[in-house]
Amino acid sequence: VEVKFLEAEALARTGADASTALAEAITASMVQAGATDYDAYVTANSDVSGLSEADAVKKIIEEAYKGYYGFNFFETWSNYRRTGYPEITPNADGSNGFNPSGVVPQRFIYPSSEQQTNEANWAAAQAAQGGALLDVPVWAFE
Repeated sequence: VEVKFLEAEALARTGADASTALAEAITASMVQAGATDYDAYVTANSDVSGLSEADAVKKIIEEAYKGYYGFNFFETWSNYRRTGYPEITPNADGSNGFNPSGVVPQRFIYPSSEQQTNEANWAAAQAAQGGALLDVPVWAFE
């Protein structure tokens, strides 16, 4: 499933028509989820021909979000951090000491045991990364 969504995105980013790969990705995700009556959905949601690269990528990532829902959280989260899709509105009450800006979390925080048992390396890692709170982007997604 994941490889097909990645293939569709790569095709879209290189200017090729990603519709067939997206249809295969959606179909694979439906089969994986145990769905049986999905042909109409695939037909209605896999055509990205004629879309701009940005719109095609957005559509592909949104379909991947649906396809991964419930069992591939980390890939969905990585896609969001990498592309900004799907467009998610953060919880208005999501601001706290670990996420002062209240954004959709960008990283995991180090466990307190790391600070307690490995303080020098913990401090060095935070300094090298520009911080370690939930709202500090991971370098790979900047």
